[in-house]
Amino acid sequence: MRVELRRRVYIGVALIGIVMCVVETLTGAPDWRSHVTYPLLTCYLIIALALLVRAVRYVVVVERTGFWFVLAVWLTEEAVGMLSGAAADDPAAAWAALSPMILLTMALLVVLAYVWYPTRAALWVSLVPPLASTIIGLVRYLPDAAAGDSSYLRMLVEAELYLFVTAAFVFLLATNKDLLAASRLETDRLRQLANQDALTGLSNRRGLAGLLDAAGATETSVVSVDIDHFKQVNDSFGHDVGDAVLVEVAALMRLAAPADAVLARWGGEEFVIVLPAATRATAYELAERLRVMLASHPFPEGIQITASFGVAGQGDTVDGSDDGLVPDPAERPGIDQLIRAADQRLYLAKGRGRNTVA
Repeated sequence: MRVELRRRVYIGVALIGIVMCVVETLTGAPDWRSHVTYPLLTCYLIIALALLVRAVRYVVVVERTGFWFVLAVWLTEEAVGMLSGAAADDPAAAWAALSPMILLTMALLVVLAYVWYPTRAALWVSLVPPLASTIIGLVRYLPDAAAGDSSYLRMLVEAELYLFVTAAFVFLLATNKDLLAASRLETDRLRQLANQDALTGLSNRRGLAGLLDAAGATETSVVSVDIDHFKQVNDSFGHDVGDAVLVEVAALMRLAAPADAVLARWGGEEFVIVLPAATRATAYELAERLRVMLASHPFPEGIQITASFGVAGQGDTVDGSDDGLVPDPAERPGIDQLIRAADQRLYLAKGRGRNTVA
């Protein structure tokens, strides 16, 4: 999106630039600018516009070539304007050729260097315009200074130093922007680590709570999943194999669950699937499908895995009855209550011999 926005802005700038250059070429004084500078800029802008209209991938090409093309054109104009014709003998005429258009263009190029290049590269690129402009100015005004007239040399040095100072401040701004962007990325990374299970990539308890709060879902069903006899897997094959099993279980859950489901590793070998706007019957079908997938899946080391499932849906509450649940259609329980209800039914499934859905 950012590249597309840049492309649109550049198309607008190119159209405006073409109009301005054509007007200057046709109505300007018959000098170097109207005969050479503006026609060259018009040609470049037309080419750039054609590339930008053609495809977004040409944005960077237009940016990089545009910087050096404009720099070359305006440095050439500066050299011609300050070192030829009346300006060769008249310091005031030479200064008029330099200020303000050349200096303003160099200041613009200093800023554009940081727009079009990474900060480290832009530091050096941004120094080229004022440095090259200074060299041309020194060639013109050092002889005058040696002859006793240093006023224009002083004005030149002050103006070019201003450009160098501008480059320094823009560098600081760009550096601060990079640091801020890096800080945001690190914050996002830490937030992701805090909300995500490092092994399976699913949400953890904290992440699940955040996702559900953000979604604001109320009409949901919950499936609680627990791998049967998982301790035996770790004891017999080691924790590395156990971790591999957990990773594959998470992958199968992703495969079986709908796109809007929220999956989390609740802890150890227990998982939770929250299904927004799903009925209890839909959640039961998912649990049964996942139960069959796990029981038939070839896990590492030839391990056979089964799991027990507890399903709770809208209206389920927790109380002291035999199964711990009383359907109450009039009540709209919160997510935490549904998870507790599904967890209780999970233990009912384990009490019924495991590898089943309660």
